[in-house]
Parts: sequence; structure tokens; C-alpha cells
Amino acid sequence: MTLGLSGKYAFVPVEVFSDRALNLIDLRVLGALYSFRTGHANKVWPGRNAIGERCGYTPTTISRAVTNLVARGWIEVKQARGPNTYILKLPETVPEPETVSDSETVSKAKTVTKSGINSAQIGRPTVSDPATPDLINELNNELTLMHAGCSQGRFDEFWSEYPVKKNKKRSRCIWESRKFDIKADLIISDVKNRKLKDADWLKDGGKYIPHASTYLNGERWEDEFTRQQERISSNGLIQSPPTFQDGECY
Repeated sequence: MTLGLSGKYAFVPVEVFSDRALNLIDLRVLGALYSFRTGHANKVWPGRNAIGERCGYTPTTISRAVTNLVARGWIEVKQARGPNTYILKLPETVPEPETVSDSETVSKAKTVTKSGINSAQIGRPTVSDPATPDLINELNNELTLMHAGCSQGRFDEFWSEYPVKKNKKRSRCIWESRKFDIKADLIISDVKNRKLKDADWLKDGGKYIPHASTYLNGERWEDEFTRQQERISSNGLIQSPPTFQDGECY
């Protein structure tokens, strides 16, 4: 008898579910790491972007989870020039699973000192926990992504604003895989600003405007640019750079 299921699977030690110091983010990142195993190997070499594609988190969030997983003894990380090596293992001691009622609190507050978090008393964040704001922000981002997944997203809004109409399919793939709906307002605002003031974008009729896929992949809205005075046409209106269609010279 078969389950009739398809897709990728990650087999993780059952002991992981007994460690209540791991939050949902930690568990998903650990599961993503195990999904890269081949055979019985305990070493994997995925980059953070590859991990993010499987668990849905940003590289920064993944780094925080990896730090906690290392502290708890679930993985060991060996730094390398390329992707790091992740050694999957079991902690020396794993707490026994607890049975609690719905009314009981199943987490302990972290003890924070001037030197940082006391690793012996790590637990799930509580309302008074200084680490809670980061987790709240992450959960808010998750809710935003869930909402975006139920709608059409904002790529089309970005695409209608971007002046170079080339590589739309690749641009959409980058937008969706990197979950840029969260940053849509920032990205679209930057595009509008550059169309009016970026000297490179305004030079030679927009000849040096990068393709949208290049702009998104490099997160170019984070780059500074040389401002140019807004060009004013004879009728007093601000001129925007021309729009390029597929098949036209770039």
C-alpha cells in the first residue's frame, strides 16, 4: 500500500520534537538542512539561498536559526569560502518530552545577562523576552507572505512601473522566490525615484537602465545613485525615460 504522495521528503530524528527550546523557525530550518541529505550522510553543503527556497526564510533569519541550532547541539558548522558545511548530529542530551494541559505554560523565559543569553536556560520566547520583537517581526512577515500567496501579489505593479520591459518571466521568478511583496512599496518607490533622478538611468535615453531581473537579483534599490536634475520638457512636464519592449535595442 502506498500513500500516493509526491515531492521531496526530509527525515529528521524524532528527538528533535522533544527539544522545546527550538521554535518553529529553528525546526523548519533544521528540516530544510536534512532535506539535502543523500543516503546516510551526515554532511550537507547548501547555500543560504538554497535553504531559504525550501523553508521560506531570508538569509538573516536562517543565520539566527543556525546559531540557535549550533548552541543546542543539533548541527555543527564548518566555515568555507563557498557554501558552509553543515554537520547534522544529535545533542549529547535531549530532554524527555513533556505532557502538559492546554492551560499550562510550556515555555520558560530566557535569562538575559550583560554577556548575552544564558545557554543553560534557553527556552521559547515569552512576552517579556528581549528576543520577542525579532520573532514578532518574523511572524508578521509570515502573515504578509500568506496574504500575498492568496492574492496576485504586487509583481505586476512593479512591472508596469519598470521602464525596461524585458525578461519578464525571469523577473517574476526572482520576485516570487525572494518574496519581494514584503518590500514592494520600497522597490516601486525606488524605481519611480530613479526614473526621475538617477543620472545613469536618464543618460542616453535610458540606455544604461538594467533589466528588471538584474535590478531585482542585485537588490539595486539598496544602491546609492548619482542624482541628476529633473529634465523638464518645453511644456513644463517632467520627462521620464522611454519604455523598452522585447525585441528593441537595449
